[in-house]
Amino acid sequence: MAYSTPLIRSQPNVLEHLSAFLASVTTRPGVYTMLDKNGKAIYVGKAKNLKKRLSQYFIGNTPDIKTQNLRRLLHRIEVTITPTEREALLLENNMIKHLLPRFNVVFRDDKSYPYLALTPSQNYARLSIHRGVQLAKAQYFGPYPHMGAVKESMRLLQKAFLLRSCQDTVFKNRVRPCLLHQLKRCSAPCVNKISIEDYQKNVTEAAEFLSGRDTGLVEKWIKDMEEASAKLDFERAAHYRDQIVGLRQLQAPQAIIQAKQQDNADVLGLALSADRACIHMLMIRKGRILGSRQFFPSLTHWLAEGKEALLQSFVMQYYSGKSSVDLPDFLVVAPDLKLDPLIATVLSDSLGQKVAIKLARGERLRWLHIAEESAEQALHLEAVQIKWMKTRLDALQEALGCGLLEQLECFDVSHCQGEATVASCVVFNNQGPSKKDYRRFLIKTASPGDDCAAIAEAVRRRYSRLQKEGLAWPDLILIDGGPKQYRACARVLTELGIPPEVILMSISKGENRKSGLETLHLSDKGDKLTLAPESPGFHLLLHLRDESHRFALKGHQKRRAKLKLNSVLEEIPGIGHKRRLQILQQLGGYQEVKQAGIQQLASIPGISLLLAERIYSALHGQQQSPKRTDT
Repeated sequence: MAYSTPLIRSQPNVLEHLSAFLASVTTRPGVYTMLDKNGKAIYVGKAKNLKKRLSQYFIGNTPDIKTQNLRRLLHRIEVTITPTEREALLLENNMIKHLLPRFNVVFRDDKSYPYLALTPSQNYARLSIHRGVQLAKAQYFGPYPHMGAVKESMRLLQKAFLLRSCQDTVFKNRVRPCLLHQLKRCSAPCVNKISIEDYQKNVTEAAEFLSGRDTGLVEKWIKDMEEASAKLDFERAAHYRDQIVGLRQLQAPQAIIQAKQQDNADVLGLALSADRACIHMLMIRKGRILGSRQFFPSLTHWLAEGKEALLQSFVMQYYSGKSSVDLPDFLVVAPDLKLDPLIATVLSDSLGQKVAIKLARGERLRWLHIAEESAEQALHLEAVQIKWMKTRLDALQEALGCGLLEQLECFDVSHCQGEATVASCVVFNNQGPSKKDYRRFLIKTASPGDDCAAIAEAVRRRYSRLQKEGLAWPDLILIDGGPKQYRACARVLTELGIPPEVILMSISKGENRKSGLETLHLSDKGDKLTLAPESPGFHLLLHLRDESHRFALKGHQKRRAKLKLNSVLEEIPGIGHKRRLQILQQLGGYQEVKQAGIQQLASIPGISLLLAERIYSALHGQQQSPKRTDT
């Protein structure tokens, strides 16, 4: 029997009517959602037989820790009946992604994969990094697991093939080679430093290499280098030598993997500790390692089902919804894992492309060992990080004489003479920096250059929102500044009703701004705390302060660059948003606009000679127009 819509049953206060509830539950396949007393989903599961699966939670006297906690928090169960187990599996995956239950493994990965793109542009194709919708006219190579991997490949490819990476608007308006040419990472086709034929030859060789059809390319370059050297063309011979070195660097990581050129696989290595897990994904495309990614399941409690359940949850959540061009032909998993055969079938059906799950055998077993060793190493490094963080937190707790410190937050402000002021809030927990919780604040109300008002505004916005959302306060709030900044923030926090157990302190720079001589302020009345420079607790505060400063500075630099690009032109009478974009596109960027002379500016469609004079004067800080000559 098929259903046009799922059938849902909700049983209030399930534990008070447990026998009646279990007696009434269907034996059909479906999905069950466990909710707490506030109606929030705490666990989502699927079952081939709902009655049998749900009964397992309440039968027996010695349930595992996860089940004990589920029983303690459970208030209601909602059951969704599906026609088949396959549909239950799909529905479970969608509900986990939507509801984010605390007892489920949740893998968060909202970004698409990055690719390398070869885009034809007149006679000189462009090599670039691409993420998002793919255009028909370009060639795409990948996917790469993360931006770090694709950027490193981009750097090495530039050294080997000397292809341009600049945008077309910049390329068309260059009058001299850019820095990449001086670094020997571009052949400077923009100023005709290379012939069209030679450049297209480089493009063809790059495409063959990225497609895995580079057989004999190094040997060919060696032969060309020797021929050029024999003809005493040492500059050309050096060019081939540099290409060979660059290509060798690209090929070096592949030595550990012996894969067929047509192999497109993701190798999933799993490592477990007492309370942590790591999945290391090794990405092989067209026989080459493109890189790897590591995933640490966000578990509030450990799943009792074991390795199979963890890996199945990862496969369904991570791959469902991916673009077909991002998918491998098959996944490689450990031979001792007994994954549900339905996983591959459901995944293939939902994606419209066959994705097989293969057990590691032969050469693939070597791939798996690499992935598993990497996962174990990642777990070890994380354990060391957590242990060191605990040492520093314990030392700080002892120095402050306070209770358990689990979350620390620090504020800083960055600006340039009051321009583009940005405040930062960074968060550390018992595992170190929690970057997903970092926040930046574009200062709106404080006067330019008023650090105290700016940091007070950031504190007010941060904790007033925290109160509205009903989130917990941090255990310690650190302000980068002296007594004045402390006083401004203390006033705001008092108005907001800061809990008495929350510690507020500020840190000011020492004599000659020398690290290790900082002063810790515990009140606006001059109370200070001195910690030994070698104290782990002191190192933690410095790390927190420095990270906050770095995050604020980066935000300020981005905002300042954006304001500089937008406001300088738009403040000129007669220049609006559309005309500003037109000028930037015609000349290739802000620096090119600034370097342009009046005649060059006036040659842009829609820009009169008078307006060109105005633009030139504004960009060069002149009160009167210069002589009308192109510079």
